[in-house]
Amino acid sequence: MSPITLQDFGCLKEGVFCGVFDGHGPHGHTVAQLVRDFLPQKLASNLKSLQTSVHEKAFSVWEKLFLESFLMMDHELQQRPNIDCFCSGTTAVTLIKEVGG
Repeated sequence: MSPITLQDFGCLKEGVFCGVFDGHGPHGHTVAQLVRDFLPQKLASNLKSLQTSVHEKAFSVWEKLFLESFLMMDHELQQRPNIDCFCSGTTAVTLIKEVGG
């Protein structure tokens, strides 16, 4: 299991990213570590690209942000020839919270 907590996340004032990644399959440990290491960067990048202020973001905007970031991560994992993504993967539980919002 690979947990992570990042303070001052992305462009959020006092934002926090938390995630727990639990790999499964022959390469599950590697997949969990890669997702833990790279998914937050993808989420932060996609968050910065949004034009609306954080307080104006509806649930559907957050849902799209997470879905796009997870799909990008999935695509990146599939491009790695040394990882069998058919039989290996990770469960990911994540959240972003704006503490001072």
